[in-house]
Amino acid sequence: MATAGDVQWLQVQRDADGAFVDSLTRMGDETRQIVQRYGQIPPVSDDDETGTVPAPVIPDTRTKRDELKADLWQSVVKPYFIGPGDAPLDGGAPLSPYTTLLVGEIEKSVQWAVDQNAAFLAKTVTDPVVLNWITSPGRLDGIPPGDGDRQPWYDPYHLFVHPETPYRLSDNVWRTAEDVRSRIDLLLDYHISRGTAAVDIAEELVRFLQPGEVPILTRTPYGVEGNYSARRLARTEVTAAGGRAFVNAALANPWVEGIKWSRTAGGAACPICDPHANGGPNGDGVYEVRSVPLYPGHPHCMCTLSPVVVQDVAAVTARLRAEIEAGSAEAERYRGIFNSDWLLRALLAGWLVYQGIRDETENRSN
Repeated sequence: MATAGDVQWLQVQRDADGAFVDSLTRMGDETRQIVQRYGQIPPVSDDDETGTVPAPVIPDTRTKRDELKADLWQSVVKPYFIGPGDAPLDGGAPLSPYTTLLVGEIEKSVQWAVDQNAAFLAKTVTDPVVLNWITSPGRLDGIPPGDGDRQPWYDPYHLFVHPETPYRLSDNVWRTAEDVRSRIDLLLDYHISRGTAAVDIAEELVRFLQPGEVPILTRTPYGVEGNYSARRLARTEVTAAGGRAFVNAALANPWVEGIKWSRTAGGAACPICDPHANGGPNGDGVYEVRSVPLYPGHPHCMCTLSPVVVQDVAAVTARLRAEIEAGSAEAERYRGIFNSDWLLRALLAGWLVYQGIRDETENRSN
C-alpha cells in the first residue's frame, strides 16, 4: 500500500517530467521556425501546366545543409543545453535553460527528502527535549565534509547518477546535447537528399524533439532518441537526488536501522528492481542503510525508498535525552542535525550532515 510519502515522491517525479516535456516542446517549436526559413520554392519548368506551386524544399547542397545544421546548433540546441559559454554548469550554477531546470528539479527532490525526514522525526519522536534539541537551529556555523563510510552517495552538482561512471553531470549534459545534434544532422541529411518538403522536415524534427506519450516508430536512420536522452538524464538525476538525499539523512538518523526498497504498485516486472524489492538479509527488500542497492536501479525507475524504524524507539530516545541532559559530546553530535534549513543545505552540498555520525551509524550496524 502506497504511503503519503510515496505518493508525494511520485508527484515530484511526474512534475519534473512534465516540466522537461514543456521545455523540450518549446525547443521543438523554435527548431520548426528555423528549418522552414531555409525552404525555397524549386523552379517550375515552362511546360508545367498543372498550375500548382511546389512546396518549398531545402536546396540539396553541402553548403546549405551545413549552414542549416550549424544554425540549429548555434540557435537552438547549444543555447538550450549548454548556454552561451563552453560549459552548462559553473560549479553548481546552471548556465542554460536545460541545466537551470535540471538543478531546480534536483533541489525540489532533495527538499522532498528533507520534508520526509522531518515528518518521520515528528511522528517517531514524542519527547519534546530530544525533538527540540535535534531540530533547533543548533550548529549552523558550517557543514563538515564527509569522509570514508560517511561519504554520501550523491553530489547533485558534480556526480552523475552512477558514481562508478567517469562522467560528471556537466559532462553528461554535453553528451546529451551532442547526441541530439548528431541525430538532427542525420535527419537533415536523410530528408534533404530526398527532396522532402521543408515543412515536412520541420514536422519530423518537431516530432523528434517534442516528447510524446506514444513512442514514434520510424524506419529512417536518425532514430527518435534525442528527446528521450534529454528526458532520461533529467528524470534519472532528479530521482537519484531525492533517493540519495533520503539515504544520507537516514545515515544520520539514530531512529532508522534500515531502508526498504519498494516497487511501484501495478508496475511491470523489472529484472533489476524485482530482485532489489525482494532482496536484503530477510528477502523483504529491507537493507542496512549503507547496503541499500544503488538507487535508482535504472533510468526512469519509479521505485520508492522508505525508512525502517528501530524496534525500540523509546530506548533510543531515552538514551539521547540522558546524553542531552548530561551535556555530553554524544548529544552534541545531534544538536540541530534535523533542522530543515541546515539539512537541506547539507544534502544539496553533497555532504553528510554532521561530524561524528559515522561512529554512531557504525555502532548501530555492529
